[in-house]
Amino acid sequence: FYKIQGTFMMCQAPRYDRGNMLNDDGDTPMYKRILAPIDGSETSDFAVQEAIKLAADQHADLRFIHVMEETYLPYTEGYIDIAVLRDAVRQQGHRILGKSTALATQAGLKCEQALLEAHGERASRIIVDDAKQWGANVIVMGTHGRRGFDHMIFGSLAEGVVRFSPLPVLLVRGGEAQQ
Repeated sequence: FYKIQGTFMMCQAPRYDRGNMLNDDGDTPMYKRILAPIDGSETSDFAVQEAIKLAADQHADLRFIHVMEETYLPYTEGYIDIAVLRDAVRQQGHRILGKSTALATQAGLKCEQALLEAHGERASRIIVDDAKQWGANVIVMGTHGRRGFDHMIFGSLAEGVVRFSPLPVLLVRGGEAQQ
């Protein structure tokens, strides 16, 4: 049971057989397509490991995405080549995706990757739209668990995904919560 604003919502738990989460029919895995948005942080690395474990358990396809957001720089004296900066961010995104894809491939998983550009949209919307378009059954992502002032300043990408997503979202806590 889940308590939601003073009321209770009943949710059916997945059935387990030999360690696998199964649909109601008892035969087919619950998740066939797992989307994992990643940013290269330690918290994201924990989510990558969890997504790989879940994909292996479910015999599911796995897709890693990295969203490039717009970078706004305050005016400074001197010259900043935005094209060079954007290329550096793009290369970093490809490195992050390559590292995660290599780990999944080593685990014997079918895996794909995509570098997406936000073009002024919220990254959370980009993630949810990609999950729906790709046909994901679940989104697995890291959360830093920020609260208070840090949450107010940095916001929460994970919170935005949970709010906008019609799909289940598995949130994986960062390093401090893992210990």
